Amino acid sequence: MKRKNIVIVLLSLLILGCLVVWQINHINDEYALKIDLAKTEMQKALIESAIEIRKIENNDPSLRKDTLRMHQVTDSILVKNFASFDSDIIWGYFNGLNEPISSLNTHKTNTKLQESNLKVCTSCLLMIGLVKNIDPNTATENEIEESGYILDHTPAQMRDIRGIDASGLNYLHILPKPKKIGLIQYVIPITFLIGLSSLFIWLLYLNYKQSRLIKQKDEFVNHLSHQFQTPLSSIKLSANLLADKKDKDEELITIIQTESNRLESHIKTVLHWVKSDADRLHITKKKLSVIDIIERSLKQMKPVFITNKTKVNFVPSEEDCKVFADENHLQLILFNIWENAIKHNETPVELTINYFENGDYISIKISDNGIGFQKDVTLEKFKGLGLAYVFRIMEEHSGSVELNSIKNKGLSVQLNFPINND
Repeated sequence: MKRKNIVIVLLSLLILGCLVVWQINHINDEYALKIDLAKTEMQKALIESAIEIRKIENNDPSLRKDTLRMHQVTDSILVKNFASFDSDIIWGYFNGLNEPISSLNTHKTNTKLQESNLKVCTSCLLMIGLVKNIDPNTATENEIEESGYILDHTPAQMRDIRGIDASGLNYLHILPKPKKIGLIQYVIPITFLIGLSSLFIWLLYLNYKQSRLIKQKDEFVNHLSHQFQTPLSSIKLSANLLADKKDKDEELITIIQTESNRLESHIKTVLHWVKSDADRLHITKKKLSVIDIIERSLKQMKPVFITNKTKVNFVPSEEDCKVFADENHLQLILFNIWENAIKHNETPVELTINYFENGDYISIKISDNGIGFQKDVTLEKFKGLGLAYVFRIMEEHSGSVELNSIKNKGLSVQLNFPINND
């Protein structure tokens, strides 16, 4: 199962990576297409700007000799016509040999204008008087300048008609310098990526939760299955003792019957746990007498105590305490603690059991005179040896567990059950 989870995580990472790469490529393609469309619109705006410049130049011929004014007019028209584009425009005049023929506006951006694909031949825009029926092929220069109309010639036509070579042509070049890319247009792609990332994190969380539940389930089944050994040992020991007696011993028969029922209850609990989610335990709480539950549990463990020469000190006080708990799980908790005390000490131990009111809690305290925690056994490891089940059940009862260990002087485990726990 763990290997499958790793494969799922790796596949999810691969899919997410592919989607991210695809989305980035999509954004880049979209941006490139936007630039291409913008260039087409810029070329159209450039031609319109050149026509407008030529009209102004035609109405005020003195501009041709005043370079500074001509540049100011050109700059103002370009700024106006390219205001809708998300770019800063660098412009300049070149001849047909791509040689600068006048100063450029690069002083604004500190960028040198190179040959650009966005250009228009301003020399090829002629003013002709179509109203006067002037033939553009035979019209004089003065007749053309007096006209208020534009005729667009190609550079080849200029060479053929007017005899102007490439060095004499006048080209207006522009170089769009893109501004910083805004995030507004990428809101949807960014949201898409965030959504994918959130989905991946959620999948990782589900995978972690599933692994944790499986681990808890396995832990619980292992711990609870371990408890089968105690009633089985009691049954076997009682059966052997009964077999050696000629007369029937009612007490031994009662122990066998009780332990058989307890073993059956354990099996049902394990099966219920395996079939259900590890986060949901079958807890049935009711009011229990602390004296009664301890005495019955001690009686059922009696064969184990006898076999391991365990001495038990339990003197009920005059006042009984009541706890609201699951009877079966509470017995399993006591069996677990007692059995751990016996199992983790090489020599016979002495158990002391007390109960008392502790503020808003009813506490049951079990102490032994064993070895306690050793240097090589951490609290977490010790809990894993059997107390993990105790801690889990106490959590389900909204209670707590207190551990107190003194090396070579024993361990005490205190169970705190809230008085008001419904």
